[in-house]
Amino acid sequence: MPDWSAEILAQLAPLGLSAEREFEIAEELAQHLEQRFAELRAHGASDADASRQVLDELRHGALPDALARTQHRAPRDAGEPPGARSTGSHVSSLWRDVRYGARSLRKAPGFTTIATITLALGIGATTAMFSVLDAVLLRPLPFAQPEQLVRVFATYGSTPGNLQSLSVADLLALRADGRAFSSLASFRVPNDGFSYVAVDQPDRVYGTVVSAGFFSTLGVQPKLGRTFRPGDDAPGAPPLVVLSDAFWRRRLGSDPAVIGKSLDLQGRPTTVIGVMPPSVWYPRGDRAELWINDTFPQPGRRGPFGLAVVAREKPGVAAAQRDAVLAQVAAEVRARFPGGPDRWTFSEQSLAQRFSGPLRPALLMLMGAVVVVLLIACVNVTNLMLARATSREGEIAVRTALGASRAALVRQLLVEGTLLAILGGSLGVLVAIWGVRVLTSVAPDSLFVLRDASTGVDARVLALAALATIGSVLLFALAPAILGASARAIGAVREAVRGGTDAPSRRRLRSALVVAEFALSLVLLVGAGLLVRSLAKLRSVDTGVHGEGVVTASIALPSTRYEGLPQIVIFHDRLLAALRSLPGVESVSASVGLPPDVFGSSSDFFVSSRPPADGEFSPLADVLAVDGDYFSALGIPLLSGRVFDERDDGNAPNRAIVSRALAQKYFPGTNPVGERINVGGPGDANAYTIVGVVGDVRYDGVAQAPSEAIYFPFVQGGMGVTPSFSVVARTRAGTDDVARLVREAVHQIDPQLAIANVRTVHELVEESVAGDKFRTTLLAVFAALALVLAAVGIYGVMTYAVGRRSREIGIRLALGARAGAIYRLVLGEGLVVAGIGIAIGLLASAMLTRTVSKLLFEVSATDVATFVAVPVLLLAIAALACFLPARRAARVDPSVTMRTD
Repeated sequence: MPDWSAEILAQLAPLGLSAEREFEIAEELAQHLEQRFAELRAHGASDADASRQVLDELRHGALPDALARTQHRAPRDAGEPPGARSTGSHVSSLWRDVRYGARSLRKAPGFTTIATITLALGIGATTAMFSVLDAVLLRPLPFAQPEQLVRVFATYGSTPGNLQSLSVADLLALRADGRAFSSLASFRVPNDGFSYVAVDQPDRVYGTVVSAGFFSTLGVQPKLGRTFRPGDDAPGAPPLVVLSDAFWRRRLGSDPAVIGKSLDLQGRPTTVIGVMPPSVWYPRGDRAELWINDTFPQPGRRGPFGLAVVAREKPGVAAAQRDAVLAQVAAEVRARFPGGPDRWTFSEQSLAQRFSGPLRPALLMLMGAVVVVLLIACVNVTNLMLARATSREGEIAVRTALGASRAALVRQLLVEGTLLAILGGSLGVLVAIWGVRVLTSVAPDSLFVLRDASTGVDARVLALAALATIGSVLLFALAPAILGASARAIGAVREAVRGGTDAPSRRRLRSALVVAEFALSLVLLVGAGLLVRSLAKLRSVDTGVHGEGVVTASIALPSTRYEGLPQIVIFHDRLLAALRSLPGVESVSASVGLPPDVFGSSSDFFVSSRPPADGEFSPLADVLAVDGDYFSALGIPLLSGRVFDERDDGNAPNRAIVSRALAQKYFPGTNPVGERINVGGPGDANAYTIVGVVGDVRYDGVAQAPSEAIYFPFVQGGMGVTPSFSVVARTRAGTDDVARLVREAVHQIDPQLAIANVRTVHELVEESVAGDKFRTTLLAVFAALALVLAAVGIYGVMTYAVGRRSREIGIRLALGARAGAIYRLVLGEGLVVAGIGIAIGLLASAMLTRTVSKLLFEVSATDVATFVAVPVLLLAIAALACFLPARRAARVDPSVTMRTD
């Protein structure tokens, strides 16, 4: 007769029983094992076979009859295992549960790894997105009393959101009044930056041109020196510069004596008066190398426009009172500069809203998406915990028989779930830190706000991670703990030994969880599908240019050496002549403004023969200064008339070319060639003769309607000519070769000039849609993760169900069922569950996708193609996930599955 004591003690060791209790149970179980051994020998089994079967039954849950006899004899006050009712302190009992839970998770590395990674992905993604949301939408701006800061605009007519930039006349009038704001300042961000020469090496730096009082209005102080004072923007004021901390450290070696030194900026000596701390980046972090003082001559007319104005509200002045003051100042400006529209006024918008408002819908949508991913992750782990609890029914039944109360077992299983959540939450924080770095590093320049807001994982974000961890425990650990602790001592072991099926309540719960996974996944996939279709529509838009082989580069001429139009034109002529002589260059032009969203400026205009009535607002058009080859270089078709040529030099009358959109709107049914338009005001000096009509171009962005545009000859110095312009070249050479050739040509003309922003037109178009592409990619990644989790979820449930029903399936096969019937049984059950989830998801999507309608371009929020394709995809994934368990079920051997019965 074999000695069973060693094996019994090994099985009891994890329960943490006292030595006395272990000996008592071992002695009684040994007797029952001897009886079972004798019973098997009596039925003809050999000693080796009988011993092997008894040990197998013991190792997989013990004998039901032996446990039944042990159960009613188990003293409730004996040494209790972890999870039983504690007779000592609560702390020691909890510590015992923690140790036991850690051992239990360590013994199931596959389950622990999958569950931890699943939770880490959900918690990490949620924490990372919340860190962005917190930095951009929730956290106050890094300025003194940021709630008082506003942006000031000109509002024309009653159209909501029609906010326009201001002019020098507007700024000076608001500053002189002083009743609405305690301080205000203007700023503008040149696209082409500034020329900077250090040790005879030309370079391009980027920054902002600001008025006096800019930093004091924001309420920030320099780390060295001072900022701009009143008078620093007066006519004739010397050029001054305030440096960023990064510029000071990187280019000047953190020179502590930098204040008062001179830098060669824009071809003139510029005195350094201050250095700002690293936290100061406004208005754009990617353009915050330095701030240069602006100067304002007394204006002779209200225009031109283009100044952004930030102001600090005066304490104690109510909003209605401030609006009245702004209306009075606007009336004074109209009276001083008559002839313009009379239905405009000044308005204000919160700086925080202006800063983050455009991103709010997208960020809220992405935050909702990652919360859905976290829910799906918790649902998946819940299913894993349910399956694990079911597989541990024998263990739980033994512990129940040994005196463990249900409350103690629930506590034990909750402790295991908490340990799992802590593992997932800790790893999730690391995922979040990595995710934030990735998000901010790959975000396109158009989403510079993500970097400027100093997005990172701080105490608030860690608190969210802790909250998500606690919530995940409640979501995935509570139900398995309650259901798992309800195992009946004898029945559960008997079912575990025989391979019986689950209780109906557990099957329904697992199915409900899979339904939830598929419903949530479908909502995400529909949202991602809509954005993908919107992005595809956006990228297929005809921008009006054909940019294959077209390269652009920007040049900023310093005003000290290029003071007026003659000097600019001389440089322009020499540069274009040099570039036209290069091999491979087909056509080349200068341009102030580039498609799809780098237009030069805008100006009011009217048809000369139909001037606006007094007080009537003249329409606005995009105005660009170009050469005649600009249109051929970009492939813009000439529809009528001619392009600019040598006849349109500086001595010729004012001439212009208009876009088709402008021609059709203001010259309906007629050819506008030969007609005259006034741009920038009345009088012959502002009148231009139209010499041609060209195709439409989207200068206001790919998603906007084709622009109403007016083109002027670059050499005539019409509207839009500045010392900063771009070179557009259609060439057969590569981008790098063209950049080198342009750089060499510029250097030969002026060795102290540097070019920048060398890009193809294709890259310009991609940059225009980069923000849409970024948010679409993020949502698609989240949706793909949700899809994978849902597929894994239904695969795991069906695999587990097949394993639990192997005996039933074996009986079916033994009674003559064919493999096809088994396939239909398993696939049918899985697809029904998936189908219910998909149906619920479709209803939810129909209601929720309206919230993303503002983010869509030429795609309906209820797009039929998306609402059909996504359910089909999910059903296909569900069928594939169910196929493998179905194949395994169809290959069950009835003789093997029923051998234990």
